[in-house]
Amino acid sequence: MNVDLPISFRELRYEDLPFLREMFYVSLFSVKGENAFPRDIIDKPHLARYHQDWGKAGDYGIVVHNERENIGAIWVRFFSKENPGYGFVEAAAPEMGIALKKEFRGKGLGRKLIGQLCVDLKAKGTSALSLSTDSRNPAMHLYKSCGFEEVEREEYSVKMYKKLE
Repeated sequence: MNVDLPISFRELRYEDLPFLREMFYVSLFSVKGENAFPRDIIDKPHLARYHQDWGKAGDYGIVVHNERENIGAIWVRFFSKENPGYGFVEAAAPEMGIALKKEFRGKGLGRKLIGQLCVDLKAKGTSALSLSTDSRNPAMHLYKSCGFEEVEREEYSVKMYKKLE
């Protein structure tokens, strides 16, 4: 697999739902050496709400691809105070998810995806983003370097928040 092919971004479309589901599964962090989650975990109600019925008002995402394949995605969905997601901070800040295929990690694509998402969301009038991650997730360094700040921590669960300026 050639990771040096030119990449480009495009808006996530409804027909990308199978790829979004795959990337959502890939985004679930598990500690090295522990068993991976079963694939059907993303269909459990507490997680399905992050991808089910994709295309609702406020849903937005970007796919990064090269000339051969889709290689990653970043997406957001709004939740409410009454029905919060794991990374809920405020109703005005959608929760972000991001994933890249393993062989494309560590090449700056995550940073580019976050940067493009921030530009696009700011243009749509969104003022902030939030996310939920595990404090042991190596991506914590990426999130912090992209301007996300910890706003809550409970054991290994971390909520992060970023103002779009």
